[in-house]
Amino acid sequence: MGTGEPDQLLAGRWEFAGGAVRFVAALLGDALPDWAKWTVCALVAAAALWQGATWLLRRRRVGIR
Repeated sequence: MGTGEPDQLLAGRWEFAGGAVRFVAALLGDALPDWAKWTVCALVAAAALWQGATWLLRRRRVGIR
């Protein structure tokens, strides 16, 4: 794996957005079996809940001080 320039981006904003749209389309379409869709959706939901909980806890700690 080579190294790049310090200010080099791996993907542009629109490439990331396009990848996200393709990911959601694969989840909603027939590209994946149902068990894979449920597994991926559960992992994404768990990650979102975890991030939301840590954000709320961090925000609450800052507000108390």
